[in-house]
Amino acid sequence: MISAARPSTILLALTVGCGADPASEGEGSSSSPSTAGDATDDPSLGTGPNTTATSSPGTTTEVDSSGGPSTTDDGSTGAPPPMCTGDDECRPGTHCDLATGTCRCDPGVAQCLGELPAGHWVELDGTAMQDVFPPEGTVPGSRAAIVLAWSGGVYDRDRHRMVVWGGGHGDYSGNEVYAFDLEALAWSRLNDPSLDVGGDEASGYYPDGLPRSRHTYDYVVYVPELGAMCSAGGAGLWMSGQINVANFDCFDFDTLQWSSRAPTPEGSIGGIADYDPVAGRVAYVAGPGIRYLTDYDVAADVWTTHGDNFTNGGLGYGLTGRVHPGARLFVGVGASAIYTWDLDVPGGVVESTVALADAPPGFDRANPGLDYDASLDRLVWWGGGTSLWSLDLDGMTWVEHPAAPESTVVPPEPVANGTFGRFRYAIADDVFVLVNQTDQNVFARRL
Repeated sequence: MISAARPSTILLALTVGCGADPASEGEGSSSSPSTAGDATDDPSLGTGPNTTATSSPGTTTEVDSSGGPSTTDDGSTGAPPPMCTGDDECRPGTHCDLATGTCRCDPGVAQCLGELPAGHWVELDGTAMQDVFPPEGTVPGSRAAIVLAWSGGVYDRDRHRMVVWGGGHGDYSGNEVYAFDLEALAWSRLNDPSLDVGGDEASGYYPDGLPRSRHTYDYVVYVPELGAMCSAGGAGLWMSGQINVANFDCFDFDTLQWSSRAPTPEGSIGGIADYDPVAGRVAYVAGPGIRYLTDYDVAADVWTTHGDNFTNGGLGYGLTGRVHPGARLFVGVGASAIYTWDLDVPGGVVESTVALADAPPGFDRANPGLDYDASLDRLVWWGGGTSLWSLDLDGMTWVEHPAAPESTVVPPEPVANGTFGRFRYAIADDVFVLVNQTDQNVFARRL
């Protein structure tokens, strides 16, 4: 086993506080992956409710939105962070920046992500996503299933926040989107759920024209050219869970509206997708029975299939997939397997199987945490515990990055149905961020 720690350029006299015991699993249960059907209609998408919920100490505040973009203090646009006129309106550990009217992490009284020492985990107190849920009973199903029901998320690098979207099947009908601001250290509900959750399930949309709630697995991806989170197909739709769709729907973070682009060649349970920043494309493998690479040219709004391999068996439901830009590979990891697809080879591109030495404990977990660390230039895996592990594809070995001896915070165990895209590298702070359950705090670790 190789153990490594990245040198830190931060010299701090800080103590990271002990984290609380992980919370128990939230409300509700989640259903099993289901049999696929075919996609049909592709209607124009409607606009959703214009209400944004933001978390503050001990309360959930509903703030009426104009529907247009707001501008943050760094010039980016998106959903408004918590507004304030004084420190008493901000959650503990943050203060009110009067120049911008926003709550910001206060390094004088709190552990801010940008100052986290190397090798340390931190639990961000008071950051449970459930604090900004719509009222119970607003729509059918268990709100905890937004995470528990095979659901993922993305890192919105332009607004420096984690975004979570999920539910579906018989678990949760709500299609609202949630964002965790990594500067304000607070959750927002970016829109409200569609109230009419009937309609034609095979279309992939509710009667109001918005995408149906679904198991999002690992096929949601942030596309910077669009400033949007996009869903490459859909599976486990509310409520039968028996239908897949090929719709490519994108949620614009400036307008808070959904729109539809060119559909994927195929929708499937357990698809994996990630953005390739070198080519400006989305890499996509549609699921366990479809092993070839598909990519989406964002500028041209065109999908290209690199193969027609429908018949040679499946890869299973257990993968999390990320692009390694330097190696020019799309890499799927999970359930004791590693597969790669070459991003630069024209024509048919089917997976290659990779075996790395010294696999970490928990390598057999399905749908682990996985993301590309731009500073390290490696993919980094988390499957439970305090260590992170990077994939050295040159040395063909796993490399352990243990927590610092003085780090006392232990992250919760991954949920049984998978972590997917709720473990992400936040490049602005050079930290990994974990959203594990809706009733647990957000955790972060610097490598």
